[in-house]
Amino acid sequence: MDTNTFELENLVAKLSSLDSITDVDSLWNDVTHLPKMSSRCLSRGQEENLDQVLGPLLKQFITKNCSSANLFLLVQLCIEKCEDLQKISISELGTEAPNVSSLLLVLRLICRHFLERMPVEALQRHLTMCKHFPEDESQSQTDKRQKGDYNSAPRMAIDAGTDAKLCKALVSIICKVPLSNCTITLHSEAVSMLLVLLGSKMYSDRSADENPFYINLIFKSSQSEANILTKRLLQNYLCPIASEGEITTSASSFDLASKLLQSFSPFAEVNNEVSKFNCTKQFCDKSLLLVEILTNHCTQVTGSPDHSKIEQYNPFRVAISSFVDFSLSASTNLDQSNLTSGQSSASFSISFEMLYLRICEYLEDDQATLLLYMLLHKNSAFLNYVLTRTDIDKLLLPILKVLYSPKDASSHHLYMILIILLILSEDTILNNVISETMLPQVSWFSERVLTDISLASLMVGVLLRTIQINVTQMKDKYLHTNCLATLANMSNHFQNLNPYCAQRLLALSSHLVKKQTKLNVKLGKNLSDEATENALRTELSVVEEILRLLLEIINNALTNQLLHNSALVHCLVYDKHILDAIRLNHNYQDIVYNLDVVVNFYLGKLKQSSQPLSLSNCDSVLQFIKKSSKVFPFSHLHKFPELKFRYCEEEEPEDFFIPYVWSIAYRNCAIFWNIDFVTLFKFAL
Repeated sequence: MDTNTFELENLVAKLSSLDSITDVDSLWNDVTHLPKMSSRCLSRGQEENLDQVLGPLLKQFITKNCSSANLFLLVQLCIEKCEDLQKISISELGTEAPNVSSLLLVLRLICRHFLERMPVEALQRHLTMCKHFPEDESQSQTDKRQKGDYNSAPRMAIDAGTDAKLCKALVSIICKVPLSNCTITLHSEAVSMLLVLLGSKMYSDRSADENPFYINLIFKSSQSEANILTKRLLQNYLCPIASEGEITTSASSFDLASKLLQSFSPFAEVNNEVSKFNCTKQFCDKSLLLVEILTNHCTQVTGSPDHSKIEQYNPFRVAISSFVDFSLSASTNLDQSNLTSGQSSASFSISFEMLYLRICEYLEDDQATLLLYMLLHKNSAFLNYVLTRTDIDKLLLPILKVLYSPKDASSHHLYMILIILLILSEDTILNNVISETMLPQVSWFSERVLTDISLASLMVGVLLRTIQINVTQMKDKYLHTNCLATLANMSNHFQNLNPYCAQRLLALSSHLVKKQTKLNVKLGKNLSDEATENALRTELSVVEEILRLLLEIINNALTNQLLHNSALVHCLVYDKHILDAIRLNHNYQDIVYNLDVVVNFYLGKLKQSSQPLSLSNCDSVLQFIKKSSKVFPFSHLHKFPELKFRYCEEEEPEDFFIPYVWSIAYRNCAIFWNIDFVTLFKFAL
C-alpha cells in the first residue's frame, strides 16, 4: 500500500464516528479508492507505522461502535465481496481482487487493535452487533441501508453467526479463488486475517477450545473442509519463491510450478497464469504457520462423560497425519469429498518430493523444522518416504549445522531438531545408510578440518559437542537426554567411526569423570547451606546419568560393531587410564568389566606382537587392531539389553507447542502484533 495514508485515515475516521454508515455502496466506493497494495503486501514495519497513525482513531472506534455498529457493516461487506469473487471470471479478478485485499487489510487492522484491548468474546460481540429496524420486517436491512429508508428508530441487536460467516468467507478465498499474480495479495490478506483472529490466543491464557474463532475454524469444520484447506495452505507453502524484484521465469521455476499444478485438487479453478506466478517467502511462511496453528491447538479429544455427545476432535490433525504422496496416489482416484472423520483413508495427496526439498531448503527456520517434526511424528507415509531417500544428507546437514552453531536458534528450535534426529535414529536401515554416506568435507565445522567423514560420524561429533556444551553451560536435562538417546540408537550401527569423533567420545567421558570427582569433593565438605548441597547432589546425579549412558553407548558399539570400529578401540586402549577412576564407582562396574576385557585383549596382543608398536603410531596400530579383531573372544563379554529409545510426545503437548508456534508467527509472519499486550510468551527485545 502506498505510504500516503490519507484515504485510509479518512475511511477509518468515518467508521469510528458515532454516526452509523447507511450506504454500503458509498463504503465500498471508499475502499476502492484506497491506495492498492503491491504484490509484496505490507511489511511488519509498515504495519507498525500504520498502527501509530490510526491508533487514536481505532481507540475511538472501540467506544463508538457500540452506538454505530459500523464494524458489523464492514464485516458484512467483506463477506459479500468474498462471496462475489468466487462467482466472477478469471479476467475480472485482476480488477476486483486488489479492492477486496484492501478491504481485508482495513478489517484486519481494526480486529487486531480490538483484540489487543478486549477479550475475544468482546470482539465477537462487536462483529455481530447490528442495527435492527422493527418496522417493515419484510424489507431486508441491506435494502434499507442502500435506500436510506429509516422511518423508525433502530435498536441494537446481535446477528449471531456473523463471526462464523466471516471465517467461512476467508477460508473460501484461500480454497476457491485461483492463485495467480493478481490474487496473491488477496490470498495473503485472507491468511493474515485468519492469523489475526486466531492470534487472540496470544492475549489470553484461556483454552483455545473456548475461543469462538477456534471453534468456528476447527470444531465446525468437516473433515473434508479441513483436508481442502490444509492441502491448499501446503500448496501455498510450496509455491516458487522469487527473490526481491525477481520474476520467476526460469525453466526450473516453471517445472516447479508445473508439479505444483499437477497436485492441485479440483476444488480450485486454475489457468495458465498460475504456472507463471511467483510468491514471496513471507506468503509461503504465513500459509505454513496457519497450518501449524490449526494443527497444534485443540489437540485433546473431548466428549461428555456419559458419551451422549459426539466427541470433538481436531480435523486438521487428521488431515496432516494422513495425506499421501501425489505420485503414489495418482492412480487411486482419491476422492476427498467422500472422506469422513471415522475413515482412515488418505486425506489428500501432495508431492512429497517438493515438500521434502522445500523443507530441506529452509531448515534454519523454525516453521520448516516444526513442519518436519509434525510430519515425521504424525504422518507415517511421509516418514517412510524420508527414510527411503537416497539424499538424506540434504536433510541432515542443515539440521546438524543449526545444532552446531545454535547462537541464533531458540531452545525450542533445538528441541525440535533433537527430536527429529531421535525419530530418524530409530530406523535401522537409515543408521546403516548414514554410516556409508561419505562427505568430502564439512566447511562449517570449525574445530577441526574434517574430510572424508561419514554422515554418521559427523552426527556423533555434533551431538557429543552439544552434550559437552550443555553440561558446562546450559545444564538442560531435556537436551542432553535426547542427544544421548539418539547416540544410543546409532551405537548399534557405528561403523568406521571417524578417529576424531571416537576421541571426542572418550574425551567427554573423561571430562565427566573429572566433574564427578570435583562434585564429590565439594559434597565431602561440611556445607552449611542446604540449598547448595541439594543443587550439587542434583548436578552430580545428572553427571552420573550421562556418564553411565555414554559408557553403555561405548560398550554397545564395541559389542555389536567391534570389527568395524578400530578407531574407537584405539582410543579406548590409548586412554585406558580413564577406566581407573570409573572402576572405583560400583554403579559402573558391570560395564567397565566389558571395557576392561577389550582393553586387556588388545594390550595382550600388542605385547605378543613380533614387531613392537607404539600406541601413538595410529595407522600401524589401526591395522593391527583390525587384524586382531578377527579373533576377539566375544564370549567373554557380558550381555546387555540392546539400547533402543523411542520418542513419545508429552501428555500435554499444547503447553510446549502453542507458545512455540505463536512465537514463530510473531517473528516471521510480517504482521505487527504489539508485544506489550502479548501474555502467551515474552521476548527479550
